Amino acid sequence: MPSEAVSRLGEFAVRVSSFPLRVERTTCGTESAAIELALESVRRLRSEGAASRIRSVEVRRVDDCRPVFSASYFDPEQGLSDAEAYAARVCGWHLPRDILNANYMASNARWRAGDGPWPQEWGPLPETCPSCGRRI
Repeated sequence: MPSEAVSRLGEFAVRVSSFPLRVERTTCGTESAAIELALESVRRLRSEGAASRIRSVEVRRVDDCRPVFSASYFDPEQGLSDAEAYAARVCGWHLPRDILNANYMASNARWRAGDGPWPQEWGPLPETCPSCGRRI
């Protein structure tokens, strides 16, 4: 095992996912430092409410896949109404493929990404996105 990998085994990684398609990763030497850093992002997430671009915050050991701490935009503590949560889920469902397809079109690729199956637990598939107005 490379010495760099061995030296990182006791570290903790903080992962902050933002909308659309942005992920920030930071590594901390101790669990308490990682959780404190994560809590700063969670405070920002909660204070911005439905307008927040942050979708999830997680802390994991570098050598383990299970989260030590996690918070989500869709947690009840966020205080979203059902309509706000639904709009965010719909936009988060279609926007990554919209961005990918725009990149494909710009490079004259011969393929496009489909939207994939609609998660039935979110309710009916809307004709247009309630957040951005895109026709689905």
